[in-house]
Formats: sequence, C-alpha cells, structure tokens
Amino acid sequence: AYKGLSPEAKVRFILDFWKRKDPDPETPLNEFAQEHFRRIAYSDAHFSPMGSRYRTKRGSDTDMGWVYIKYGPPDEVEDQLMPTTDTGQSEVGPNTIGGDLGRKPVQIWYYDTLGRYLFIFQDRYGLGVYELVHSTMPGERYDPQWRERQ
Repeated sequence: AYKGLSPEAKVRFILDFWKRKDPDPETPLNEFAQEHFRRIAYSDAHFSPMGSRYRTKRGSDTDMGWVYIKYGPPDEVEDQLMPTTDTGQSEVGPNTIGGDLGRKPVQIWYYDTLGRYLFIFQDRYGLGVYELVHSTMPGERYDPQWRERQ
C-alpha cells in the first residue's frame, strides 16, 4: 500500500507512524523515534561487517544489528568458541580467548529483562559476520539443533 502512495501521502504516512509510537505526545521530542535511530547508529558503528564481500552492508542490516534495534542492548553477552570434534558433532564449549583453526566464534546475547531469552550468533567464516543461528525469543529463529548443522 505504501508504494502506491503519492510522495505527500508517504510523508504523512511516516509522520503518522512515528506519532502513534510516541510514548509522550505532550512533549516535542518523540522518545521512541529517538531511541530507534540511536540503536540504528549504534548498530551501524558496531556491527558492520569487515570482510570485503560485505563492505557495502550496514551494521543495521546484519542479524546482530537487527536484534539490537528491535530488542535493545542485551543484559549479558557471552563469547565462546565452538569446537568441531572428529565425529562431526559441534558443541558450544567453555569461554575461550583466542582462536584455533576449525573453531567457530559464537556470541550469545541474554535478555533477562524480557524474560531470560537468548540469541545465539555464529561467525561461520571467521570474517566478523555473525549470523543468528538460534533464539528462544518467541517468533524469532528457533533451531535447537543449530550445533549439528555446523
């Protein structure tokens, strides 16, 4: 429906959208919009991929950026390396600093204030591009066998 609107109607649509999201319409500042755009700026600054293949991708367009924008900063972050065993089974191991060949970095974001949900991101190729592989948040990517797929 948005694509079919005139330029003036598109502007009105966007302004009405943000007005509906304003938690305190009596103030001149829309706190919801301000926080939303702050999260986008943070995501672009902190989650932009480093590999040459991904240079044109903004941090807000990555899985980590998207989760950060939608849910805010996690309450806890845990970095791990996921070792691959000879049997082909993968398992998240204890916290490890550094990296070994064949070990994939994993970062787990915990959201306790929302009810102890987690998001598991994995850097499959060692390029600093973390992809969401599993979450316990209802409606998000749920794949309890994500370890076996690696």
